[in-house]
Amino acid sequence: MSAPEDFARAAVAGRILVVDDHEPNRQLLQEILQLEGHEVILGESGGDAVSHATGSRPDLILLDVNMPGMDGFEVCRRLRADPATASLPIILVTSFSQREQRLEGIAAGANDYLNKPIDRADLLLRVRNALRLRKLHQELMRQYETLKRMESLRDSLVHMLVHDLRSPLTGITGYLDLLKLDPVAAGDPTLLSYIDGMDESAKRLVEMVNTVLDVNRFEAHAMPLARRRTDLSLVLGEALAAMGATAGAERVRVTVPEKPVDITADPDIIRRVIVNLVANALKFTPSQGEVRVEVERTTRGAEVRIHDSGPGIPPEHHELIFEKFGQVGGAHHAGVRSTGLGLTFCKLAVEAHEGRIGLTSAMGKGSTFWFALPVAD
Repeated sequence: MSAPEDFARAAVAGRILVVDDHEPNRQLLQEILQLEGHEVILGESGGDAVSHATGSRPDLILLDVNMPGMDGFEVCRRLRADPATASLPIILVTSFSQREQRLEGIAAGANDYLNKPIDRADLLLRVRNALRLRKLHQELMRQYETLKRMESLRDSLVHMLVHDLRSPLTGITGYLDLLKLDPVAAGDPTLLSYIDGMDESAKRLVEMVNTVLDVNRFEAHAMPLARRRTDLSLVLGEALAAMGATAGAERVRVTVPEKPVDITADPDIIRRVIVNLVANALKFTPSQGEVRVEVERTTRGAEVRIHDSGPGIPPEHHELIFEKFGQVGGAHHAGVRSTGLGLTFCKLAVEAHEGRIGLTSAMGKGSTFWFALPVAD
């Protein structure tokens, strides 16, 4: 046999559980499979099939349908209900030829059918295909677990770094505030402007650190929420006031209803969500454009909408930008820097309040970010 043929055979060899209540059938299948290099485990009842499936960890089950006690259909249903065996390939071996019986087996969880009497070529092809799919699934799961471990390591490293950064950054901002009170600094406008610039940068770093820590707390369902009844329109006003002299803040146009739109929420967290979304809109809106913010009671609940006149976001990125460290690239967003965590914080914060968040956008026509929270009873 040539090297490619040897490789092909090795690539699909596996451990196969053969379950049939008739010994001649078991022996026939065992002989054919072992000659092809497979390891064979034998069982003679539905109970054997269930116990071997969990204990012997086969790659494939060849399962007789018509067995006393627990038949093949019931075995399929039980194995599919168990997460440990839910993805295990099952080929039903049967003399049934009616369409209804085949559909019943597939509905129970079987992957394929093999008719009696056994045709060797048919058996080996179906076994080969099932084992290939099994190995692909196992490789995919291994890669998925590796990815989860890498993400966990990354998150742990980021959390450690930002946690250790917060204390010295807080100290830096405190000393810069004291330095502003120094008579020498107060009498030197140039030096004072430098200090203000350092103070602004340090506070921005503190804000970024706090966002990373809060995102981690939301993901761990450990973020404390001080919920109380409040008017969403008032929270919006407080958020815009907190932005103060943020670049472009004078271009924000606000529309709120005359009647209160009450929610039960942590107003500080919702205020941060609004600040993030408005600041994001201002960042992408050209100097001659404007940002419109609206509060309204809709079928979705108490809703806030932020419209910008920026370049727009491609449809394929609408979900990506809410993911951690997700950013939209391209020429339309060149030069705009972001940690990729602001919108993640918004999504987690809104969902922690049993709300929804999303956007609508078209290239060249701007974007509208919205979130909706349950209306207070």
